[in-house]
Amino acid sequence: MLRIRIDEEITRKLNAVCEAQGKSMSEIVRAGIERQYAEMKK
Repeated sequence: MLRIRIDEEITRKLNAVCEAQGKSMSEIVRAGIERQYAEMKK
């Protein structure tokens, strides 16, 4: 389990992405981590 602090702007953006994609916050955060990891490996 990971707990993070995010400000209101990031919370708003995360909620918008979740709603648009029909995914949970956890799914969106995991996808973001995977994307960053893939970019790092290039």
